Amino acid sequence: YRAKFMVEYDTYNESNNMFTVFFSVEDPHSIEGWVKTSSGVPVIGVNVRLSTPLILIGDTTTDSDGYYFFDDIDQGTYDLGFTKLWSTPNSTTVNVEDGMVKVVNATMNKLQVGGLRGTVYLPGGIVPAYQAEVTINIPGAPLVDITDSNGNFSFESVNAGSINVVASLEGY
Repeated sequence: YRAKFMVEYDTYNESNNMFTVFFSVEDPHSIEGWVKTSSGVPVIGVNVRLSTPLILIGDTTTDSDGYYFFDDIDQGTYDLGFTKLWSTPNSTTVNVEDGMVKVVNATMNKLQVGGLRGTVYLPGGIVPAYQAEVTINIPGAPLVDITDSNGNFSFESVNAGSINVVASLEGY
């Protein structure tokens, strides 16, 4: 349970040397939830963004239980976005009403296909390797890319899993 305490005023009673404090309790407006896979496993490290169409209200990351929390927000309608590298993104709209703790759970799964990119440098790690041949060995046939003038390579569609990457450049 969460509560926001608001002090309204206090009085001092001289006869018993005591302060009396009057307060009220409000339920803060908040959004919380859990992000799990479709099989119920918590997803750690999901970036959760709370926004309106024009303003980013805040962002946070899910903990080891897949839990996230936004506290003390104004009532209104918000967009929630859930993203994690190599995972399916998710988003939803949520309406927060007065005194409400809104629970919004999300499902995310690992992508089966994604991109692979990187940079190759010459020995010493400072100068980019221009026109190096980068090969990834995947089932079926190897894929090859040639690095650009900044040493960058990219493979757009690669199945998820363990991938062996080999870079070679004539003279090295």
